[in-house]
Amino acid sequence: RIVTRDHGWQTAGLLTGQINLPESKYASTESQQEFHRQLLTRLAALPGLQHAALAQSVPYQGFDWNQRFIVEGATPPASGTEPSRAVNLVTPGYFATMGITLAEGRGFTEADLTDGRLPTIINETMAREVWPNESPIGQRIAHPLERKWQEVIGVARDVTFTNNFAEPRTAFQTYRILGREPWRGFSVVLRCA
Repeated sequence: RIVTRDHGWQTAGLLTGQINLPESKYASTESQQEFHRQLLTRLAALPGLQHAALAQSVPYQGFDWNQRFIVEGATPPASGTEPSRAVNLVTPGYFATMGITLAEGRGFTEADLTDGRLPTIINETMAREVWPNESPIGQRIAHPLERKWQEVIGVARDVTFTNNFAEPRTAFQTYRILGREPWRGFSVVLRCA
């Protein structure tokens, strides 16, 4: 097993693939959620498989989506000057599959798919810079216009993306649960024995 500590994720025994669901067949949120559920169930039955997950993007691609945010209880900055965070949608089991450790809190569970809260996991850099003298667990962030508050449930190690070796990426990174916000184009990630 190879642990690439400088990138924050492990590569040995990791297989990835890309799936793009046709909109004509998977237009509804429910049809996408059902596809994700059935795919993960079938993958779990494969011999030699240790973990399986789905993700909007994986470290060798970098995050595809950036979004501004505000912090609950803090004075919001002027409109348009809010800090930005990279967002990745992932299924429960993503962190174990990728070999990304959590520094604090917990990963996503199946209960997070139906819980009334909107859970999010942030990276260490964001935790350190946004909440420098306190734990971020239980804190909430939101898009400045939507104000749908997402509760921080975990802090993941920073991930450096392999598409840019020369300059380590230390941007704010956040993860949200894929089942709550389905995505027709996603990566399948498998960790094999």
